[in-house]
Amino acid sequence: MESPRYRRAMRIDNTMPSKRYRKMTAKLLRRHTSLLVQLRTCHIPLKHYLYQFKCAESPLCDACEQADETIEHYLQECPAYKEQCSKFRRATHREIESIAKMLSDPKMLPHLFEFITSTQRFTEQYGDLTYTQRKDS
Repeated sequence: MESPRYRRAMRIDNTMPSKRYRKMTAKLLRRHTSLLVQLRTCHIPLKHYLYQFKCAESPLCDACEQADETIEHYLQECPAYKEQCSKFRRATHREIESIAKMLSDPKMLPHLFEFITSTQRFTEQYGDLTYTQRKDS
């Protein structure tokens, strides 16, 4: 298990794959699970990633044009999403210093998807990302 994706996923949750992760995602809609996996493996349609494959003209964030649009920039640093980030912090009663915590704590997921929905960053790729749980699990 020495692939780059494996190493990136282990930075987020070193118990992967695990019953804990399956339990955490069991009630998520498919689009939420897909987005979460992409965030955890850094294989997500953000400009920094797309630029590596010449699918974007620049790695710069379109929202602020100040830094490469990485996962860290999008979730924690982008000044264009300052209001959404502040709301996320208030809702979780903490700073969002840990990407790993954001992407592996089941209590953070509703707030994470609320943040993502409010930025409308992935609407084109995923449609409505309003957090709801599946009822069939």
